Amino acid sequence: MDSKLKYFILKIARYYSIILILSVLIYSVTRHNLIFDFTAKKFVIAFSNNNISVTQEIAEERRIVFQNVIQNKGKHFRHLIIGSSRVMQFGELTGFENSLNIGVSGASLNDIEFLFEHVRTNNITYDTIIFDFNPWLVTSDIDRRYQQFYLYHQLKHAIYDILKFNYNYEDLITVFGLLNNYQLSYKKALRQEIGDHTHFIKLKDGSIQQKKLIHEKRKLEIQNFVSGLYQMRNFYKIDNSLFDKTVSLFNSASSHGKCIVALTPFHEDIFILKRNDNRVKNISIIEQKLIKSKRDFQVFGSFNPCRINVNECDFLDGFHLNENAIHKIFARPISSRGVGLISTSNRTAGAGSL
Repeated sequence: MDSKLKYFILKIARYYSIILILSVLIYSVTRHNLIFDFTAKKFVIAFSNNNISVTQEIAEERRIVFQNVIQNKGKHFRHLIIGSSRVMQFGELTGFENSLNIGVSGASLNDIEFLFEHVRTNNITYDTIIFDFNPWLVTSDIDRRYQQFYLYHQLKHAIYDILKFNYNYEDLITVFGLLNNYQLSYKKALRQEIGDHTHFIKLKDGSIQQKKLIHEKRKLEIQNFVSGLYQMRNFYKIDNSLFDKTVSLFNSASSHGKCIVALTPFHEDIFILKRNDNRVKNISIIEQKLIKSKRDFQVFGSFNPCRINVNECDFLDGFHLNENAIHKIFARPISSRGVGLISTSNRTAGAGSL
C-alpha cells in the first residue's frame, strides 16, 4: 500500500476515533438511562420512601417502571394496576389501599403484555389485578415506546446514535452547559412535598397525582382532544386479532387472582360533537364487544360518561378523570367487591351491567 494512502487512512481513523469517543461521552450524559438505568433506579428508591413532586422528566418512564417492578420483587399487593396514563392515578390517593401501579403513558398491548410477564418473572402476587382497556390496544397503529423495555432495542439504537453522531442541538447544549448532569438535574427535579399541582406527583405506590390545569388551559386541552382524538386518531378499524389477544391476556391474569378491566370515560363532547365519526362509533362497539366476550374477568366503568354518571367537572382534560371521580366510579365499587357502577363478568351479568 502506498505510504501516503496508508498515512491518510490512519489519519482519518484517528479523527473518527476522537469523534467516536466524544459521541460515547455525549450519549453517556444525555441518554445513559436507556442502557444503565442509573437515575431510574435512584428515582425508584426516592419515591418508594417519599411522595415526590416532579418538576421535570427524571428518566425514561418505562425504564423507571421496569426498575420499580424489580424493586418490589417477591411482594404481595391487594391491587396491581397495569395500563396507560388513564389509570396511573389509581392508588393511595384515590382509594386503592396496598397497591402497586405500573402504568405507562400511551400503553399499547405490547406494553401491557411485557409488564404482566415482568411481574410474574419477579414473583409479584396480588389479590386483584386491574387492567386499563383502551381503543389503542386494538388498533395496529401502536405506540413504539414499548421497545424501551427491551435491552436489544436499546443497544441497537445506542450503537446507531453513537456511530452516526445522532444528536440534536439540545443534546449538545445539555452537555456543554452541564445542564443534564444527572446528579444535578435529579436534585433540581424533585421536591419532597405533596399538594403542589403545578407538576405531577409520584407517590410511593407508583401511582401519580396529575397536575391540575387552570380553567382556560383545561378548556383548551379538552377542545384539542375532541378535535384530534389523541391516540384514537387512526381508530377507523378494530383489529380483531389484537382484541382476541387482549381478552386472552385478561383471562390469563384471572387465573392468578381476581381480574378487573377498567373502562375510564372520555369527555362527553366527543359523543356529541363527533358522534358521526367512525372512530367514536368504534369506541362503543369495542366496549360492547368486550362485555359480550367469553371472559373470566369483570368490567368496570364505561367509555361514555353519561352511562356511569360522570359529569363534565369530573375531568382533568379530555380523557383523564380527577381523583374524586376515580374514587367514586372505580375505587369505591372495587373495594366493596362489586357494588356500584360496574359491568360484571358475562357469566353473572345482571343489575348494573352496561
